[in-house]
Amino acid sequence: MAQNQSRSTHNKIWALHEKIQDSTRNPNLIKQKQRYYKCHLKFSDVRRRLTEAKMSMQKGNSTSVRFYVSMAVNQAGSCEAEFGNPPRPPSAVATDFGRLGDVCSFILAVCDKVEHNYRNMV
Repeated sequence: MAQNQSRSTHNKIWALHEKIQDSTRNPNLIKQKQRYYKCHLKFSDVRRRLTEAKMSMQKGNSTSVRFYVSMAVNQAGSCEAEFGNPPRPPSAVATDFGRLGDVCSFILAVCDKVEHNYRNMV
């Protein structure tokens, strides 16, 4: 689910980047295009981290899952921070940031529960 959400957000960000013409001379649009590109790079990393988390989950390594998901959340958050000042991204992208954060928070909560239960068994 996190991977699907990150893919969707990544694709939307790239589409916004591509929508702005390379030949534009408008300084605001140039800045906006650069912000979208930086965010695109960060979401490439988010997707890679979530893939690593999934592989760790398949191995039953909740500590690594937590590590990779936390890294993904940090990257997504830094991307979202890129848009702290106007112009803000379209509401669909802003909503996607929130959804990804929610899904990742759920994964981290499950990891906490698994690790807590494991410690109580030992």
